[in-house]
Amino acid sequence: ELEQLSVTVTGLTEIVARLVWFDVLGAIARQSTGLIFDDWHREVLNEGFFEVVGCAADTFDLYVRVAKSDVASSDHLDSCVLAMDQLLRLDPSDVTDWGRSANAQRCAATIAVLAKLPGHAATPATQRAMRSAVDRACHIIASTPSSSPFYIFMAVTAYLAGLHATTDQQRNVVRGYWQSCTTAGVPRYPCALAKCEATWASRGAIPGDVSWSPI
Repeated sequence: ELEQLSVTVTGLTEIVARLVWFDVLGAIARQSTGLIFDDWHREVLNEGFFEVVGCAADTFDLYVRVAKSDVASSDHLDSCVLAMDQLLRLDPSDVTDWGRSANAQRCAATIAVLAKLPGHAATPATQRAMRSAVDRACHIIASTPSSSPFYIFMAVTAYLAGLHATTDQQRNVVRGYWQSCTTAGVPRYPCALAKCEATWASRGAIPGDVSWSPI
């Protein structure tokens, strides 16, 4: 019925695809579980859509699994393997706008999976993986110009990296990202930086300046 309706309603499939995307990414950002849309809705997402948002299809599939609480619920080893797989798929040689964005999304998916692991499953190895994912995410964000068409789609990456940032350099990269996301004096995600700042303060981090540079 959706396919039939799409024939007469121009852009309907694209609208549904965007809603499905934000449904999943919103759950990832909130670190909540449960989605509004069903699996069959997500079937409208094709390679053309993923090229637009700068995310690999397999990374989005992992986002969905995290949002549906299909990872870290029982098989912690499988969750670690899924996270490592995303890190291994990073392609530092791809410095195109899309390549940077895809790498950023892989880092975010890694962070999302590892953040779901319960305390007793957070081994030194998984903690190192988390630090690596956060550091790589910050490198990518810092090296991506705000003029990139995929820059705004790195919001979840910046947010998750910010929540798990451990150095002033990482925190300043995240601050810089949110500063660059302000359009005509209006921040696109006004609560994101505030949430990160509150998290840093709770961990005893001293507020830094908002200047930033590639790390």
